[in-house]
Amino acid sequence: WSEDGVTLACVSQDGFLRTFDTELRLMTAEILLPSKSPVGIRLSSAEDWLYVLDREGSLIRIQSGARSIPRRAK
Repeated sequence: WSEDGVTLACVSQDGFLRTFDTELRLMTAEILLPSKSPVGIRLSSAEDWLYVLDREGSLIRIQSGARSIPRRAK
C-alpha cells in the first residue's frame, strides 16, 4: 500500500506488477517485470520509487507512474 492508502501494488505469479487506485477502483498500471522468479517477490516503496526484490536476489527499481518495462537497479 502507498503511504496515503490510495494505491495498492501487487505482483502476480504471471510476473506482472499491477497497481490499483482504491478511490477510482481502477487498475492504474500493468508492468511485466524482468524476473525469472516472480514467486517470493517483496515490494517496498520509497518516495517516488517502488523496489522489487525477487528470490534470486535481483533488485528492480520502478519510478512511480511508470508504464514501461522497468530496469534492474545497479
